[in-house]
Amino acid sequence: MYLTRLEEKMLNGELGEAVSIAMKAIVKVGEILGASRLVEITHSHISGISYLNIGDPGLEFIEYLSSKNARVRVFSTMNPSSIDEDKIHIFNISKEELAKQKKIVELLVKMGVKPTLTCTPYYIRKPKLGEHLAWGESSAVAYANIVFGARTNKEGGPLALFAAITGRTYYAGLHLEENRIPKVYIKVNTRIDNAVKAGLLGYYIGEVVRGKIPYIDATILYDESTLKAFSAAYATSTTTPHALLKGVSPEEKIYDKEFIEERIIVDEKELIETLNKLVDQDTNESRKTLFIGCPHLGISEIHYIYDLASKGKIGIEGIIISTSRYVYEKAKNIIAKLESLGAIVVKDTCPIVSRLKIKDYLITNSVKAAFYMKRLHKVKVMLRDVN
Repeated sequence: MYLTRLEEKMLNGELGEAVSIAMKAIVKVGEILGASRLVEITHSHISGISYLNIGDPGLEFIEYLSSKNARVRVFSTMNPSSIDEDKIHIFNISKEELAKQKKIVELLVKMGVKPTLTCTPYYIRKPKLGEHLAWGESSAVAYANIVFGARTNKEGGPLALFAAITGRTYYAGLHLEENRIPKVYIKVNTRIDNAVKAGLLGYYIGEVVRGKIPYIDATILYDESTLKAFSAAYATSTTTPHALLKGVSPEEKIYDKEFIEERIIVDEKELIETLNKLVDQDTNESRKTLFIGCPHLGISEIHYIYDLASKGKIGIEGIIISTSRYVYEKAKNIIAKLESLGAIVVKDTCPIVSRLKIKDYLITNSVKAAFYMKRLHKVKVMLRDVN
């Protein structure tokens, strides 16, 4: 692999042991993937920071890097943790686990990572077309590639942290234009007009394309909620988190019929089959928890939910809504009104990476949340649109 003089200094330890450790890992991964060189990044987003996910081994890894004076070289953000410290009473977390979670965040902040604690870093810093990133949250990776035309692979948490420390990642995968060309044409013959349908479509397409890049010709209500729902569910079922959405993706111009190897038609039937595969039958259980916010809600979505609730179009009492501290601060007046109606709004975390006190049955509009909550937390799930 070709390295610049600066990169050689990083590798050889001339810029510190932590930089050397990080560079050796990135180079090794790059060599395995056939990368001829590295590429500079402008933003790293680090996943895997919930103590309930990474446990003591993850904490010890971060402590080790910190002991070597690790510091990030680029703008860096972090994924949700396992707790909202302002609402501890709604979580099942011990004092020891809480202390270890706080330690993880403190160590990353000491390295220079912004304490964003969100799966939607694009609200904090909007990626640019063609910009190279190293992001570790699957839904954000798909959103960055599909909606913004930025370039990032789906990184593991440690590799995203190594990229932050070096300001580099391997030049392979979705960083290469030839790997972003669609090979599957998908015609969708049903209207996608809410987050649940968008999520079902994303999950289904992710399964059938088998890692190939699809070009999706569909009538979709391209708003914030549906695009996030599609990206999050698509990233849940695919190994290559990039697609071209007709009328949305800025890279749509690279679509060329001559590269298409397969054509797929999606009807309402495929969405219904996907729904039945993902969720449980409604048993009319009384112990239900309603959840919205996977991925974290943006400001306009919070305003939309309040508008529905204030007009009596949806019942809001007892519903759990998750967002980032960034959005929470900007929408705190509306959030206060939502909470006065009985909603529970949490920041910095979500049910997937925490132990929220959830009842036996979860109703959500997020396909990603339904998928992971069923498998990781063993709760029954149903999918419903918010209105």
